[in-house]
Amino acid sequence: MKICLTGFMGCGKSTVGRRLAEVLGCTFADLDAVIEDMCSMDIKSIFASCGEEFFRKKEHEALHKLLHVTEEGNIVIALGGGTVTVPECRTEIQTAAVCIYLRAEADTIIRNLSSGTAGRPLLAGCKDRAELEERIEKMLDERQEIYKNAAHIIIDTDGKSPDELANEISCRTAEFIK
Repeated sequence: MKICLTGFMGCGKSTVGRRLAEVLGCTFADLDAVIEDMCSMDIKSIFASCGEEFFRKKEHEALHKLLHVTEEGNIVIALGGGTVTVPECRTEIQTAAVCIYLRAEADTIIRNLSSGTAGRPLLAGCKDRAELEERIEKMLDERQEIYKNAAHIIIDTDGKSPDELANEISCRTAEFIK
């Protein structure tokens, strides 16, 4: 089984994904880390030197390899926050994997991102917390419907630990194995 975790940045995709892979006894892949390896630079540098369009092309390439080319049978993939906003990526995810939307309220996301946004190019340039909050809320509003439409399952994350979320996802995805 291939499971893709989607949701806004800071909702816990990577943390929950690692824990879920442990629970399921399978491989974990962070799509951003795969892209960084492919390009030999971090996400912030890719955006700065090559632009978002180049990044999205590499993102689709990496996703395709993880879903179709890799030898991994069972894998949990933490997607980037914008992966499902790309129609080609969304189609591949919906047809080749179980897509889980980790839905978090804006307050939770802001709290989770409070340790810093340095590696988050789409939040670059926010001068203060108020501007950061405004940008997050605007982007979240723009993306929520896309996340919902891409997902096979929606999991609310607010107030839940990574272990609780991994166990909930494990139970909810069991119906897709049958």
